Amino acid sequence: NINKKNYNLNALVEDSWDYENNLDDADSINQDFKAYYLTKFMGGLSMEQVTMQQEEKSHWYINNNTVSRANDIGNNFNADSLSMLYFTKYKYSNFKMQIDIRQGTATTMWSGLNLRSTTLGKHPFEDGCMFYTEWDGSYRAWGDGLHGGPFLLGKLNNYSQSLWYTYLITLSGNMMNVYVTVSGTDTCIADFDVKLQWKYYQTGYVSLLSINNDSQYRNFKIKALPLTDNITSNFDRDQKISSSDSDDNLDNLAIETKSGEVNDLVDIKEEIIENKESKGCKSTIKNTFIIALILLIVLLKKKENYGKI
Repeated sequence: NINKKNYNLNALVEDSWDYENNLDDADSINQDFKAYYLTKFMGGLSMEQVTMQQEEKSHWYINNNTVSRANDIGNNFNADSLSMLYFTKYKYSNFKMQIDIRQGTATTMWSGLNLRSTTLGKHPFEDGCMFYTEWDGSYRAWGDGLHGGPFLLGKLNNYSQSLWYTYLITLSGNMMNVYVTVSGTDTCIADFDVKLQWKYYQTGYVSLLSINNDSQYRNFKIKALPLTDNITSNFDRDQKISSSDSDDNLDNLAIETKSGEVNDLVDIKEEIIENKESKGCKSTIKNTFIIALILLIVLLKKKENYGKI
């Protein structure tokens, strides 16, 4: 488990990180990161280069000393315009990372991260899991690693798409801590723990995501944490998962948990399977009853005909 505390981001000195990149130089980014663009889920994938100036051939460029998203942005794209920047120098199981993110204001779509993706260039629905912020500060998870979604993990208070925020993400086993401050200040707007499915405990890449918005990123830092034992799924299911609508989700569907509590997303898929199996048994009994009733009616009809003869 993660020992929750109020992190002092300024206290994290340079040698406490395995890797740092200000994300202000195209050459250094292209050396340790790979840029990809997806037109849609399971759609056309292209590999790109980060450029120093905005160009038509790339969806990433350096703007005001930050790596920024460009091109193919607008309401007509919805969530079908995904730019990914994979950190390829190392893979991670457990880690702590820090990143400054500005969501962007061109649309209401998302900025975020894909964590523990085992393959480069894959959509989070195929590999890994996307952790992203919506226009209203809702922090959600969605992807293959959690067998679906989106799941509401927490809320960023007084959130603005136009401001910079510093995200400190700690991922250990199936436990995750998200600590968010307004960049350059000690103003904390989110601090919550999340319990993820234990099957999501795997080794993979970390990538920056921009989903159809002019998102910006800077000051990428990451550090490996010690490995933990694989965690079983024997947790109390004390939270009921209910569906609700969210205007800017792909299918206008969301699965939300109770706010203000540690979220338990363990074995959601298994619960669904169990429910399906239960319904299947009831359906079998029902079908058997109907067949027996039909046979009884046929026999009675035959007996009635014999009586008339």
